Amino acid sequence: MEQAYAVAVWRAVQSGKNPKEAVEALRTTLAHRGRTALFPAIARAFRRFAERERAKNMLTLSLASVRDERSKKEAMRALQALGVQKESVEIRADDSQIGGWRLEGQGYLLDASFKKYLLEMYKRVVENKG
Repeated sequence: MEQAYAVAVWRAVQSGKNPKEAVEALRTTLAHRGRTALFPAIARAFRRFAERERAKNMLTLSLASVRDERSKKEAMRALQALGVQKESVEIRADDSQIGGWRLEGQGYLLDASFKKYLLEMYKRVVENKG
């Protein structure tokens, strides 16, 4: 039930209603129905829902080190070619990468990581030995 309330508030805000007014309207509705105890659970459901929506609309750029400017520049060139805005990209460090970059989200997966290239080389070597 709290998820339905959370989605209703989300949709109200998305349709242009002021967030503060939407929450106040929810509080009034809950008070009128005697369900104010649901408010904390609705807030948690709203947070989860908002996080899922944000994740859907974000791209994640994984780098071996966030200070790797060369890889960032290459990835940003790829983003421009795709027509993706820089604001929708979250940059994070990935300990499993040696170098290069990996971009994923919004239906995209661009992998220019050293890890990918090394695995491809390893597979080719193993296949040729057999």
